[in-house]
Amino acid sequence: MRKLLLATVALVGVALAAPGAQAALIATIEGNACAGEFGTPPNCVTSGTYNGVTLNQTPLIAKFDFNENGIVTAFTPGIFPTIDGWEFSFAFGPGGTGDATYTYTPGAGDPLLQYVAVKGGPNFNLFTTPGSGSDTVFTPTNPGGNLRGLSNISFYDTLVPVPAPAGLMLLGAGLLGLGLMRRKAA
Repeated sequence: MRKLLLATVALVGVALAAPGAQAALIATIEGNACAGEFGTPPNCVTSGTYNGVTLNQTPLIAKFDFNENGIVTAFTPGIFPTIDGWEFSFAFGPGGTGDATYTYTPGAGDPLLQYVAVKGGPNFNLFTTPGSGSDTVFTPTNPGGNLRGLSNISFYDTLVPVPAPAGLMLLGAGLLGLGLMRRKAA
């Protein structure tokens, strides 16, 4: 249990320690991220191995759809009840809506970012990113080398979710251990 707690603290510490880090492109993937490759909203979960990077299975924080002018047309929350969309803001570069700078300002209890999927055309770019703050991401390019128009951006959490049965088993094992320790002490 202590090792799990230390690993969790270390993972969060790495995410928090990198405020100036930039999003790093993992891969360009065919299809949709959240409405395809990673499931359907609100239950999208990152999975798979791309360019040698095995993704942590992390849940959707939020998905934003955009029109051709870069205006948000839909907000889809993930599994986090504290996320209402106002934690995010967007700005677009001179290349149209193919590149975007997002800012994520999490509130108390909100998750941190680990992955960002940026859809444009028939593909999406998958980035790894620091836990919060601002970063610039871009859509895949078309055969002419130009960025495609932005369709949507999906944001994914940093921590691996613990399924309910596994969490209950862990709780039960801890309680059993406490009971045995108490019995031994008596």
